[in-house]
Amino acid sequence: MTANYIDALWEGSTPLTADCTEVVYMPDFLMRTLGMNYLIVKWCPCEDFLNFCAVGLYQLDEQATDDAIATQRRIGCVQLYKLAETCDRLEVVADIDCEAVLDVKWQQTPLTLEGNSQPVLGMVTAQGNLCILALGCDFDDEQQLVNCKKFDWGNFLVNNFTPVFGSFGEQMVELCETSIVKDQLALSLDWNDRRETLSESSIIFHSAIRRIVVSDQAGDISEVEFLPSGNLEILKQWHAHDFPAWTVAYNCWNTTTVFSGGDDCKFHVWDTRTNCSHPSITSKRHEMGVCNIQSSIFRENVIATGCYDEYARFWDLRSLKRPFTEINTGGGVWRVQWHPSEPSLLLSADMHAGFHVLSIEDDQGQVLSSYNTNNELAYGVSWQKSFPSKASSQENGRDLVASCTFYDAKVQLWSVSTTMLT
Repeated sequence: MTANYIDALWEGSTPLTADCTEVVYMPDFLMRTLGMNYLIVKWCPCEDFLNFCAVGLYQLDEQATDDAIATQRRIGCVQLYKLAETCDRLEVVADIDCEAVLDVKWQQTPLTLEGNSQPVLGMVTAQGNLCILALGCDFDDEQQLVNCKKFDWGNFLVNNFTPVFGSFGEQMVELCETSIVKDQLALSLDWNDRRETLSESSIIFHSAIRRIVVSDQAGDISEVEFLPSGNLEILKQWHAHDFPAWTVAYNCWNTTTVFSGGDDCKFHVWDTRTNCSHPSITSKRHEMGVCNIQSSIFRENVIATGCYDEYARFWDLRSLKRPFTEINTGGGVWRVQWHPSEPSLLLSADMHAGFHVLSIEDDQGQVLSSYNTNNELAYGVSWQKSFPSKASSQENGRDLVASCTFYDAKVQLWSVSTTMLT
């Protein structure tokens, strides 16, 4: 039985009762539902915007009659949430209808608009598109936003963009969009900047070139450059898997290396300096589809993979014959995410088994704590980069987590006692 150091702050489901203490239950009406399926949630990593998180929604259009093109039957929404000043709930500040959203990820460093920092969000959709959005300024009217012509990120200038106004009053700016694959789902994306400057961990890394990798339902991988002109240019596309490529990720220590995982049970390593006709390395150790991959920003050769076979696996890139440890989570591991400042901790979203806090200490893995979703599909989960309160995160000793479950269309907010876990 695992000890549980989780507090439910905004009720979406009930935590496990294993040694669980100080659980704060909030009324059920605080849960935000829209009748769509909640698939992905990501806290913003940019300074001054740590209280924002983006949620991607997905729904089949039951009224659609054209079954020949499945992507046209999927509608969606992007929601932008902001943490309340009381730090006990999330509030919707933007709600934008769009194509069904399969994945979202923030760029680590913001653009600058008229001297103001603007976080940038990448998303991939059911119609096979890659779209780049920015969190807009607090303008008085639409024309004032349109009149702002330039983003400045070093020599990065964006001269053409479309304002998109959320129904709750905040603005998102659509910077650009490109088609990745026709009549297929774009499934996942990753930016090449995960090891940008992180002051709290003394990591300094700058990439002058912003690139994104995207995986899709056809089993292909695309590498795209976010150009200084504000456009997206597809640099390379290759066939990676014989079935849907559920996940793709850069090696954050060397972004010429790309990892991919697919429904063919294969985990590939690619060198993008080649034509990618063949993977550099292939692992067949997963027993079902590979759902998610993420490299550690603290340990250069360590990556985590999640799989439908209910195992989170941990690998040393210097020896990929077998994982150095693995953890049975009790459910398909749809998402894994390393903690932003604790090298040994990570989160997993484990479908019917709920959410888990995992630990890798001395290359041994274990489940430290769990958040039960009462058999609802646990799909999205994300650490907040810091806990915003009057007390410092070290004094407070708790980290915030946002999560979402699929069919019951709920977003949860909970905290983890990381001082007890580490």
